[in-house]
Amino acid sequence: MAIPRLVKDINTGDSVFGPQNLTAVGNLLYFTAEDGVHGRELWRSDGTEAGTVRVKDIKTGRSSAFRDEDSDDDSGDDLYQLTVVGNLLYFTAEDGVHGRELWRSDGTEAGTVLVKDIRPSGDEDSDPTELVRVGNALYFRADDGTSGMEIWTSNGTEAGTRRLKDINAGSVGSFPYSLAAFGTTLYFTAFDSVYGEELWKTNGTEAGTVRVRDLHFGDMGSYPEYLTVMGSTVFFTADDMISGRELWTSDGTEDGTKIVKDISPGYPSSDPEELTVAGNTLYFTADGALGGRELWKSDGSETGTRLVRDINPGINSSEPTHLTAAGEKLFFSARDPLGGQELWITDGSTAGTVRVKDIRPGGAGSNPYLGAVVGNTLFFAANDGTTGDELWASDGTEAGTVRVADLNPGSAGSKPSNFQVVGNTLYFTADNGVNGEELWAIDGLSLQAVTPEPAPVVSLALSSSSVTEDGTTNLLYTFSR
Repeated sequence: MAIPRLVKDINTGDSVFGPQNLTAVGNLLYFTAEDGVHGRELWRSDGTEAGTVRVKDIKTGRSSAFRDEDSDDDSGDDLYQLTVVGNLLYFTAEDGVHGRELWRSDGTEAGTVLVKDIRPSGDEDSDPTELVRVGNALYFRADDGTSGMEIWTSNGTEAGTRRLKDINAGSVGSFPYSLAAFGTTLYFTAFDSVYGEELWKTNGTEAGTVRVRDLHFGDMGSYPEYLTVMGSTVFFTADDMISGRELWTSDGTEDGTKIVKDISPGYPSSDPEELTVAGNTLYFTADGALGGRELWKSDGSETGTRLVRDINPGINSSEPTHLTAAGEKLFFSARDPLGGQELWITDGSTAGTVRVKDIRPGGAGSNPYLGAVVGNTLFFAANDGTTGDELWASDGTEAGTVRVADLNPGSAGSKPSNFQVVGNTLYFTADNGVNGEELWAIDGLSLQAVTPEPAPVVSLALSSSSVTEDGTTNLLYTFSR
């Protein structure tokens, strides 16, 4: 029976900041890590200790090419977002000479290179962020020091890395954000001084970089957020100053960009958040007309947009969070009057929206942190009140929801996080109380769950796998007890 194993003690001793930015590229895992000597740099792993190596010391010495996500830097955890396009990994790093710029890697030291010094003025930063793959191209935002923060694209070469359009002419920039890929089109939010922040799209050309619709007339802007693609539709939230912030949809045309439903009628906002696609359904959280934030769903129509279940009735909120798709179903964390914050699952129906298990009986709640789905099985962290935050697995049933291992014996917990699946291996970070926060793995053929009762055997069998041309791994697992 496979059990979680420490892949490598990268930073010997009780390391505080462990591996971050875990990203799958084919059959390899890439991540950033601090080894105590070279600062935070780019690493890769094939799952073995010997095969877990630093790719390149980009910023030589103890200085870091990447900052820790929990540092005081307010640039956000997407600053060094590792993004795969084809067989290349793109990211933002600083080498001590060029400032924070766009880099790419083929996994070798020689093949890990600066793509372009977008802001060629010594060590000033162009700060490439919000890296997104669209087809065979990379899109991101960057500041060249002249046009401000604008939308850029790259094919991996210096000549092919260019600003698409100076949307807000001058040095201020349009500050694009919420980038979302839709086929060969990129949707995003951007600002100009005439219309404010509105929905834009681009096909990769300057002429094809256009505003989709002015939802809030004037220069205030509707501030579209949470751009999410489902089928042939882009969902997002926006405030047109009539209905408040509500759910909108767009097919890329002005006429086809419209509000889905005024969930909280009138100007009060329902503030939809955590837009997540499971099957052919969009799930999200919202504040309904009667108050309380609950789980909602939508098929894109007004009549098909409705409350899934009022888990915590009245003006109280069930605080649904960590929405995670598992095939046609959705796992999430929510609070009801009796169980506290626990693991829930839904098939989209009221009756099919149920608490999976009261992991921490007594109403305190286990506060699950949802991680990765393998097949229809969720791996997550939860606190049962005895062992602290440890690794759990669930097939959506109470009996099939079990603790996988107590990696840090006692009440402190190992605090698993940063889940990523590569091939038939689940990677995550955890602190066993001895090595500090390090990289762990569980090989997906089978695992032995640990419970206070005699431990049931939970088998996770890999049925098939395939790798797409962009490096994404498709997996089919079967789960049995």
